[in-house]
Amino acid sequence: MRFNRLITHGTVAVGLYVMTGAGSPGSDCPPPSPAGGYYERWVGAIAPALSLRPEEPAAGDSPLRRLMKLRFASALRRLEVAAQRVKYLRDAPDKLLPILKDVGESRLELCDDPSALIPVLEAQLGLARFIEEVKERELEVGRCARHNLEDARYARLDAEVQLARARAALKAPRRDRATMIREGSSQHG
Repeated sequence: MRFNRLITHGTVAVGLYVMTGAGSPGSDCPPPSPAGGYYERWVGAIAPALSLRPEEPAAGDSPLRRLMKLRFASALRRLEVAAQRVKYLRDAPDKLLPILKDVGESRLELCDDPSALIPVLEAQLGLARFIEEVKERELEVGRCARHNLEDARYARLDAEVQLARARAALKAPRRDRATMIREGSSQHG
């Protein structure tokens, strides 16, 4: 009799725990798929970066250039692997932002051409916008703290600044382009 009562009370306690949301995942876990295509939205955001292909090391490349090409290829593979983890809800989309930064930095070092960096920066901005929207919804329902939203907002604004710098550098004389992107431009056209 006591065993049956113990089982009944344990089942009721677990049911209440789950129904009240006390057992819901924290803000580090991806939210459930809301209407509007959660998966489609973040995949669409990073599509410009996922479409990039690494450049194979050539026979005439210096050792440094060869390493830079291999590093860029590694950053792209990291992005693909991380995107798979997000796809299967093992990670949240915000785990992709630092990898996208690595992709952008390694790509810029390879070519010093801001037009080559634009797809990566567009992916960063699209993903950062999506993450900010998710954090706003999570804050509304009590699933994240205000500082998580502000972190997401900062990431979005930073991505906008970087993209504006790259686009401004496209209009600058060729010799000043890489410097404008790395150090920032006073003319954020």
